[in-house]
Amino acid sequence: MLQYSSFKIPRLFFCSILLLLLLPLYSVPLIVYGMWKQRKWAFVLWALFMGLMGILVPPTGDFYRYTMNYELYKGLEWNDFLLVFFLQKDLMLPILSFFINELGLHFDLSRFLYNFFGYYFLGILYLDIIQNNHLLRGKKVALYALGFFIAFNLSIFCFRYFLSAIFFVYGAYQIVYKNKKSGWCFVGFAIFNHMSYIIQTVALILQQMHFFRFGRKVVILLIFISFFLDSSLIIKIFTFLPVDFVSSYMIYLDGYWAQDFLEDHSWKYKMQMFVGNLIQYFCVLIYIMQYKKSNKKYTSLTNSMLLLATVTTPFATINGRFLAVMMYFIKVHLLVAYDNTRRMFKCLVVMFWLTMLSNVMGLWGFRRQLAVSDFPILLYSTSFHILNHTYDSNWIDQNVSGDGDILKINF
Repeated sequence: MLQYSSFKIPRLFFCSILLLLLLPLYSVPLIVYGMWKQRKWAFVLWALFMGLMGILVPPTGDFYRYTMNYELYKGLEWNDFLLVFFLQKDLMLPILSFFINELGLHFDLSRFLYNFFGYYFLGILYLDIIQNNHLLRGKKVALYALGFFIAFNLSIFCFRYFLSAIFFVYGAYQIVYKNKKSGWCFVGFAIFNHMSYIIQTVALILQQMHFFRFGRKVVILLIFISFFLDSSLIIKIFTFLPVDFVSSYMIYLDGYWAQDFLEDHSWKYKMQMFVGNLIQYFCVLIYIMQYKKSNKKYTSLTNSMLLLATVTTPFATINGRFLAVMMYFIKVHLLVAYDNTRRMFKCLVVMFWLTMLSNVMGLWGFRRQLAVSDFPILLYSTSFHILNHTYDSNWIDQNVSGDGDILKINF
């Protein structure tokens, strides 16, 4: 313990933050150790580190589109920006992009902010669960719980949809598990950042009206039905929603991003998707195995997300996103319901190793972006250097095609 005047600074914290500033990559073991010890500062530093990772994610795919939109906002006055803004489907990112430009900062910082807030609220959520379930505080259990809950992904929360997932899960947790109305603010943030969360919000409202309190047999039946759902039936139901909303997302239901995009990818990509879905379905199986011990108030929240994942089974893109949201609720539920029995501990261990496999698969799926990125500067760069790093227009022209795909890399 270091002591300065009347303040006491834990050595672990001091060394972690010093390394994070000087050589952030080498601070990771200390930060992870602090997270295992359930220190709040460690989760803040982890969020900062992952924010730095976000800066180094190259602007390809959706990130290329975000960058091009940012270029569109450059030089616009506020009134002109509003005219363009109201033509966009997005809400939060355009406003953030406008103010980043007004401050004279580079757009790559938006990925820092998205990643930071995603991991920060995920960490705060984890700590709250741990503090309310003392059975998770044992050294071995805490290690498995941490690895299971705090997934490692270089860019997951840089995407608008997945940052909104954390906002929504955090808000729903506050509403359902903590009985705090302030959780609705985070649900609002989720919608503001990605309009599609109106669907999950409707499910949450119905849950608050005591819907989705299924027995285990109904849950199993829902999963069984998902294998036989026909896409045309879901599309007909979907058309009862507002026209503007339907037109925005119809491409995911009856277009390229429904299923056809899979034909443009290699068997390796399809294998990655298969393994990822297999992990999620296995986690659902574990959820069902311990279902009878659960409080129906809490399971109804997870059931609502399971139902959404079930009805979107015929649509690969939407289903993948809904499964991801459902997985967060399964994680929350399993940790809240953890009772330290031998069976539950085994389930936690299995979920931990499945999460590790998912992390590896995620990195493997990110290999093309890593190949063209500037991630190697982590070996010798300070946090200040990384914060000032940007992929400029010359880099984009040489490495990214007009549709956001990576040039010169064929694997």
